[in-house]
Amino acid sequence: MNWPLHLATNRQAIWPSEPLMRFIGRTYGNAPDRSKVRFLDIGSGKHAPNTHALTLMGYDVIAIDFAPGALAHERADIRASMLFEPETFDCVLDINTLCHVPDPPIAEIHKWLKPGGKFYSIAPHINTSRGHLEGKGYCRCAAWHGIQQLLAPFWDNLVSGFI
Repeated sequence: MNWPLHLATNRQAIWPSEPLMRFIGRTYGNAPDRSKVRFLDIGSGKHAPNTHALTLMGYDVIAIDFAPGALAHERADIRASMLFEPETFDCVLDINTLCHVPDPPIAEIHKWLKPGGKFYSIAPHINTSRGHLEGKGYCRCAAWHGIQQLLAPFWDNLVSGFI
């Protein structure tokens, strides 16, 4: 599969994540001032559809991605230390990004969340078909127990989905 072409032309490149938008509506839709709700979009991608949609809705969004062609406010590797101050974000978004990072900085990400902040993650399950992962390099496809262990630092604030 030609991933650059796929990511530039298919629906995931243009439209925001539907499950994410439902989560945002349920969790933050009634915020009195959306501009005070801060999001971090990890791995925003070439067209940054989630960042774009949330910004249009009035939320304060920071996008981070190290890919040269990605639309991002911060061009950095998520594993770099001290990227953000503690308690900066109300919600950190991981839409199929940290599954491609061999040693994701989960403890650091947890520190970036404000008290009561949420971590929203969509990641492939161990039973996910591997065909679409061809050419993507490293990808963690974990069973539920493995995900629980990986995300233990903030299990109480985790919202997750499996595709």
